Amino acid sequence: MEKNRIEGMEKVWNGDPCEFANCVRVTCLALGEKFEYNYICAVSGAAFRSSFAKENWNHGSYHICNAPIIIEHTFNMLGYKAKVFKKSNDYEHDKKLITDSIDNGKPVIIIEPFLPCAEVSVVVGYENHGDVMIVNCGENDYRAPEYKSYVVEPDVFKIPDWYKDCRDNTEIIIIEGKTSKPDKEAIFKKTLEVIKRLITDDCLISGQWNGVAALKAQARALQTYEWTDTFEPYMNTFFTHYQYRIRKHAVGFFKDNGRDDLAGIYSEIAALVEKMEQCVPMDFNSDKVFSDKNNIKPYSDALLKMAKLEEKAASLI
Repeated sequence: MEKNRIEGMEKVWNGDPCEFANCVRVTCLALGEKFEYNYICAVSGAAFRSSFAKENWNHGSYHICNAPIIIEHTFNMLGYKAKVFKKSNDYEHDKKLITDSIDNGKPVIIIEPFLPCAEVSVVVGYENHGDVMIVNCGENDYRAPEYKSYVVEPDVFKIPDWYKDCRDNTEIIIIEGKTSKPDKEAIFKKTLEVIKRLITDDCLISGQWNGVAALKAQARALQTYEWTDTFEPYMNTFFTHYQYRIRKHAVGFFKDNGRDDLAGIYSEIAALVEKMEQCVPMDFNSDKVFSDKNNIKPYSDALLKMAKLEEKAASLI
């Protein structure tokens, strides 16, 4: 087909910080099944991830690609068979993966997509036989200025020459169809296994600390790194903090599965995250707090408290 588009797709961006959970939510909705954002955050493991670069600042530390064990697990728990294809550097092959899925009425989730700043996006259609992709992604106010001309409606882009902007770690998720969904007990058991790895494994991919090790590394960086431009460490903290803002969605998940002990720990962590945001406001305008390391020491201390609480949680799993 020359062009095709899946109509009626809900927007990805709704003010919530986990792009992956929102992309999964709207994709499943397009396939006729509704899952709550909170539930996807928890059952995927996204609410439990911590990643921090081993060297220098990395504003993309929060990206889901740094915790790859989450991706396949998510679709298994939701009852879908999904296949993850790494960018092959064969344009026609990768284009056909996407256009065939759209022609079958299934949106395509892209990890590390062909838009700057985006973590995850959803391809909802194509034009010119797939040389132009129609992409639904996050809040377009934060996109690079050169992409403003590609906005066709709020948070929807038409991207020509899209393949040239694919990243080295771009992944294409194709939903192949429904599978038998595990029962509630099996879902919780499998998710606990993923959660424990997200807390206790020191490294899931090269170059990034994971879990408790990441929390400690960030605390150490905030007190030992040197900087003259306060905006750089502030923006790194701002984006890395995305991971912590969804810790609160763990509470209901544990309560619903009869684990009040773990729910209690994550209630403490959620309260801690709120205090962290009082110390370092997440408003894009508070970089001056980084002019004195004493100002951000409470944030560093809170990271270490979170690490201890998550070590306790891991011991109970």
